[in-house]
Amino acid sequence: MKFNVCKIKYSLGWFIIHQLYAQAVRPGLEYAQQVLDYSPELTSKFEEFQATTLRRALHLPKDTDPAEVRILTGVQTLQSRWQGLKLKFLRKLLAG
Repeated sequence: MKFNVCKIKYSLGWFIIHQLYAQAVRPGLEYAQQVLDYSPELTSKFEEFQATTLRRALHLPKDTDPAEVRILTGVQTLQSRWQGLKLKFLRKLLAG
């Protein structure tokens, strides 16, 4: 790794960035995910966008692995997040 994990991990910056991302950016990516299915190509573009956005917000090098960025910020992959949203939606429908 080319960056100091401890410096980022123990600062409030990563927490603030995660909160800002979760409240401002992610809702746009999650819109109508309970009923929509995106193609694998579009999903990978969304995943790339998520990693790039978080990487830029943390001022990390461009070659930082997206998995490392997600670990540092505590963000799930969009695919797993979307699956969770669909499960919640189905539970609400069935509980009815």
